[in-house]
Amino acid sequence: MRRILFAALTVPLFTCMAGATGKAAVGTEQTNKTDAAEAGMPTFRRSVYVCTLKPDPPPVPDGDPGEWNTISTEYQMLDKNTAWGRDEYDGESDLSGTIKLCYDANYLYILADVVDDVLVFKSGVQMLNADHIELDFVPVLEDEARGSIPMNAEMRVIGMTPCAVEKTIDAQQVMENVALLAGPVGIDMSGIGVGGSMTEDGYILEARIPWRVLGIQQNRVKRGEVFGIEVYISDFDTGKRQETMTTLDGREWKGRRYEQIPKFILGGTDGKAE
Repeated sequence: MRRILFAALTVPLFTCMAGATGKAAVGTEQTNKTDAAEAGMPTFRRSVYVCTLKPDPPPVPDGDPGEWNTISTEYQMLDKNTAWGRDEYDGESDLSGTIKLCYDANYLYILADVVDDVLVFKSGVQMLNADHIELDFVPVLEDEARGSIPMNAEMRVIGMTPCAVEKTIDAQQVMENVALLAGPVGIDMSGIGVGGSMTEDGYILEARIPWRVLGIQQNRVKRGEVFGIEVYISDFDTGKRQETMTTLDGREWKGRRYEQIPKFILGGTDGKAE
């Protein structure tokens, strides 16, 4: 496990991402054909992953990934996952990471272990103009869905930053800095928990998000249920513009599009969908 230099304050309200080390899991790919595709439009592939059910005790979002050791499934975001800024990408020491996701009846948990050689963090609405992680969550993802995703009442877009590692700021300021709900507006974000820590070559961000915040009813939190989830690691070395970005999907980013949102299936404690 990489050495943690210091941990952020633990906040009982806020949002999500995380990483750790271990054996890499390879997602499968699903090829889709729509009526339009059969009429001459190209087919597309969709990555398919499994989100493991976390047995007790649940992860505590404190920036220490030790509790994730029982979750063997992880997703590595390496050179091949660079979806934006390929010309300015200087390799995996410039930007890369490992993502883990798990769930229980109450929360979706995310761990991001990020490698980034130049750290630039900002607070408030400016956090998206600095190093940050973003979660896109699509409650209903049809296998054949394609095209631009509208920013409506269903999709959740949450930006997150580990700038809470500034130990001089108070807890209320930490909450304001750690997560930003980019869409939709008017969502009650209470119940989100987040923690972060600095490592020798980057940072760790760990969080839990209530299913309620994601717009999911309790009866959908069960093995075999399907959601769309994409995770982005964004790199702003200068703090002025995004130089590079990696995604789970890994294809060139052309905006939020259904065909580039990975399919996640809720699995069991064994990490299997069935």
